[in-house]
Amino acid sequence: MVAGMIAVGGATRLTRSGLSMVSWKPHGGLPPMTTEEWEAEFETYKKFPEYQQRKNMTLSDFKGIFAWEYGHRMLGRTVGLVYTAPLVYFLLRKRLPVELYKRFGVLFGLGAAQGAVGWWMVRSGLEEHGKEQLQKKNEVRVSPYRLATHEVGRIRKILGHCSTVLGYTIISGAFVAGIDAGMAFNTFPKMDEQWIPDDLFVLDPKYKNFFENVPLVQLDHRMLAMTTIAGFTGVYGMARRPHIWNQLPQQSRTALNMSMAAVSGQVLLGITTLLNCVPIPLAVSHQCGAIVLLTSTLWSQHTLNFAKPMAKAAIKAAPKVL
Repeated sequence: MVAGMIAVGGATRLTRSGLSMVSWKPHGGLPPMTTEEWEAEFETYKKFPEYQQRKNMTLSDFKGIFAWEYGHRMLGRTVGLVYTAPLVYFLLRKRLPVELYKRFGVLFGLGAAQGAVGWWMVRSGLEEHGKEQLQKKNEVRVSPYRLATHEVGRIRKILGHCSTVLGYTIISGAFVAGIDAGMAFNTFPKMDEQWIPDDLFVLDPKYKNFFENVPLVQLDHRMLAMTTIAGFTGVYGMARRPHIWNQLPQQSRTALNMSMAAVSGQVLLGITTLLNCVPIPLAVSHQCGAIVLLTSTLWSQHTLNFAKPMAKAAIKAAPKVL
C-alpha cells in the first residue's frame, strides 16, 4: 500500500494534479457529487495562481486532475486507517510487547507527519511560492524544498556507505522532479554537447543552485546515480568471490542479487526516461524503482547483519586468499 501511495503521488505530480484540491478537510470523504458542487469547486480553484497559467482548462479537465489528487488523499487515509486500527486493537488487548510501543509510536508519528508535510507542500504552491512562480512566468509548482567477519564486515560496511549514497540519490531525484530538471538535457552520457554544462552557479545565494538550478540539479543526480551503481557493483564483485559467496547464507545471496539487478534496472530506467523526455509511465516506473532498490538494499544489509556463523567461516578463509 505504501508503494502504491508513492506511485499514485508520483502520477499526481506528473499530471500536474497536486494543486487541484485547494482545501484540506481531514474529516471529509466525498468529492463533489452534483454539477453545482463541481462548478463551485472549479470556481474556487480559479482563485489560485496555477489556474492563471491554465485558463483554457474546462470543467471536464478539472475533474480529471481532481480525481488524481482525491485518489491520492483517500489512499493516504486508507494507509493510516490500516495501520492505526489494528494498532489500537492490539494495544487495548495488551497483545504487544512493551518494548515495541516506542517503535510503533514513531511509525505512527512519521505517518501523521507525512500527511501534514504533504499539505504544507501543497500550500506552498497555492500561496507565496505559487505567486512568486507566476510573477516569474514559470509553471506554478510546489516548493522543491518541501517537496535514505573481516570480509563480510567490509561488505556490510561498504554496503552501508552505498545505502547512504543511495539516500542522497533519491533525495536529489526529488529535486529533479520538483523543478522538472528531467525535461532538459535529454541526452546521455553527455548533457547536450557537454560533459559539464554551463551556468551551474547562476543563482544567488550560490547554495540555491544545488536545489533550484536545472543544470546543476540534473548533473548532481547523474553523478550520484553513477556513484551509486559503481558502489553497488564493487560490493557485489567483492561478495561474489568464491571464498565469500560460498559462506554467505542463501538469503544474503538472494538479497544481493536482487540489489544488483535493482540498481542496474533503475539506472537503465532513469536513462530511458530522460532520453524520452519524461513520459508519465516511465517516470512513475522510475519512482517505483527507487522503492524496489531501497527495499532490496535494506534487505541485503539486514541479512548480512545476521550472518554471524557465516562471518566466522569467512574470517578463517580470508587469510588463505589475502
